[in-house]
Amino acid sequence: MPGSLRILITNNTLAKPAGTELSVFDYASSLARRGHLVAAFSAHLGEIASRLREQGVGVVENLETLPWMPDVIHGHHSWETTIAALRFFDAPVISFCRGPENWPEVPCLAPNVVRWVAVDEACRDRLLKTPGVQPDRVEMVLNGVDLVRFKLRETPVTTVKRVLILSNYASEQNYVPAVRAACEHAGAELVVIGSAAGNVHPTPHEILESYDVVFAKGKAALEALATGCAVVVCDTAGLGPLVTTQNLEAMRRLSFGNPCMTDSIDPARVMARLSEVDAAEVARVAEVVRETCGLERTIDQLEDLYARTVADGGGARADAERIARFAARFLAECTHAWKLGRKTQEFWHDLREPECPDQLDAVKVDRILDAFFNSEAKLAKVRARLQKAQDKIEELCRRHGKPKRGVAARLREVLAWPRPRRDRGKG
Repeated sequence: MPGSLRILITNNTLAKPAGTELSVFDYASSLARRGHLVAAFSAHLGEIASRLREQGVGVVENLETLPWMPDVIHGHHSWETTIAALRFFDAPVISFCRGPENWPEVPCLAPNVVRWVAVDEACRDRLLKTPGVQPDRVEMVLNGVDLVRFKLRETPVTTVKRVLILSNYASEQNYVPAVRAACEHAGAELVVIGSAAGNVHPTPHEILESYDVVFAKGKAALEALATGCAVVVCDTAGLGPLVTTQNLEAMRRLSFGNPCMTDSIDPARVMARLSEVDAAEVARVAEVVRETCGLERTIDQLEDLYARTVADGGGARADAERIARFAARFLAECTHAWKLGRKTQEFWHDLREPECPDQLDAVKVDRILDAFFNSEAKLAKVRARLQKAQDKIEELCRRHGKPKRGVAARLREVLAWPRPRRDRGKG
């Protein structure tokens, strides 16, 4: 695109390596190499912020310290995007949605938002259902993989000998035991990498080629595919399929995310996935991914998006009354969340104190808070699964003419559970 732009990218954190943090790193460093002036904003800095600075990308935790006015704001996460939109109300904003359910991904509705962008179809559906989002201003930019860092393995996969779970959520308390049991049955070694397992690896591109099969989701799944590994989409949400040339495009359009993981995780299903691994198909998938899913294609799309947004948003400046009304409405809607956040922050601080009797470290506290904030979404999924089971039970009852009774009684009949014996009195 002609000329360079001043681009501000927002994110909820720039601390530990994770999904959106790594996407910000990829976008910002690539755009900087193409000659754009790029800065990243977050109130929570850490390892990713340090990496960005090494790539010549500015990082700020206070927008007042940004030394220039942005031409365009690339906004991840509603709260941070809104802060930037209010601070730079002259700048056109692109509000990105990178999650179909979690609350930080609610689209920003500031007056200077010019476009809304989804990274997959599930996120696009969320945007289209959100009041205030203009459907004709919704676009989709799929995730890409850095083919320079994630090189194709020199030795292709031939058999299933080494298996990797790559997830910040995988632990012995959820699905790791089921995958381990399947690997033991298949005679394969299992390694788990991620924060919940207490085994973080900052540079996964250096170790992926040493594994034959990778259980992962999202960006990690795409990177493993580009490396030439067989990939099973899997995480705490459930078990998805082995990625093949037949389902690759559809799964990429869902970001290899939760909508792909429709099965429960048990050893039998995991063993079935491992048995489907075919060396020739794994190689074909890697070839297609490297031809069609490279990061440079994504950056081309972003540059085109920025150019159109700057052109369309030349009059993005909103009048004072619109800005004031939006700010008041936004703060009113967030009041209860802010108060709860303050209480949680105090709880988090107390647990990090050295004299805390439980001696919880920061990683454990982060897990507690992650579980707390994600509990509503998880509960909704459980309720949906229970409703599905209930519908199935009622269908079986209608089919076999069983009288409608309690769920427990119907489950025992359908699943042929033995009825407990009743103690009879001695007579």
